Amino acid sequence: MGAGMIMVLGVAAAVVMTGCGQASVTAGGGHAADSASTAPASGSRVAPPTPSPLAAPVSPTVPSVPSVASGEVHTRAAAQARADADLASVRVPPGAVEVSSAPDARLAQPFAMSSGTTQVDATRWFTVPGTRSAVEAFFTAHPPVGWTPWGKGTSGTLNDPQLLVGLTFGSGHDELSVDLMQSAGTTDVRIDAQVTWIPPKDRYDSVPGSASSVKLAYDGGLQQPGRPKPRQKTVTLTGGDLARLAKAIDALDVEPPSAHGCPMDDGEHAVLSMQADGHDVTYDIALSGCQGVAVSVDGQRGHFLIGAGDPQHVVRSILGVTPAPSTPPSRPKPKKS
Repeated sequence: MGAGMIMVLGVAAAVVMTGCGQASVTAGGGHAADSASTAPASGSRVAPPTPSPLAAPVSPTVPSVPSVASGEVHTRAAAQARADADLASVRVPPGAVEVSSAPDARLAQPFAMSSGTTQVDATRWFTVPGTRSAVEAFFTAHPPVGWTPWGKGTSGTLNDPQLLVGLTFGSGHDELSVDLMQSAGTTDVRIDAQVTWIPPKDRYDSVPGSASSVKLAYDGGLQQPGRPKPRQKTVTLTGGDLARLAKAIDALDVEPPSAHGCPMDDGEHAVLSMQADGHDVTYDIALSGCQGVAVSVDGQRGHFLIGAGDPQHVVRSILGVTPAPSTPPSRPKPKKS
């Protein structure tokens, strides 16, 4: 799931302790690239064959589905196209029958989803002959080309025949999830492709080439007791230093609107300020907590930029400063009775 997003469990996933039921998530791996695999034909729900055919070899003649170009997408339409292609790339077990709606009420919502507001979700449901563990093993062993398992979650007690299992492939802005529930002699399956589009940049989300009177003001934030007071430093930026920092900021993307958590913020930050086209433009570069860049024009807050540009490293390199150690929270000592 993208940078620091909170995963919101679907209505079916209640979080309680082991013994009374539990919801847990483990993670590992990632998403290598977008591509395609197979898509079964749709059909009505019918009684599945017995015994389960999951051990049968996968047919090599299943048609391929054209992939959508990899990389970030910036519109709802592009995100929908990506999600549809991702969903079609999922190979289902032999004997799977597609149904038009959730075969179980607990599969009416995805096991986990982002709180972001720029996300599309494409969904399909199936019934598959065989046990949940066998169906889970199939999906794990046959991910779409270019995808690897990223995480697994469960809801319910581990010995509950109605245990809900959620598998996740990919991460960040492009994910596939497969939710499984045991039914009478079959396994009910929900498959979701969730794609987040990145809002397009505004004019000043990149440092303008017309910038003048450019200054960089640094504040070291909180420090541990006994250390020097937070370091503050302001310099005028020109030439190569300005070009390095502008390049790092320009490489960032707009953060999609979402609710998320952040590491502890000790207040360390730097503000790049300038005049551009008659406007006061600032880039507040957070060096702790949710590290990113808040853009403001004439005092009006704009986008928050995140990504791999790493302006934090450039700021510290230009100013010759090191991260300020955070002040640990003070805790009152318990009184002796």
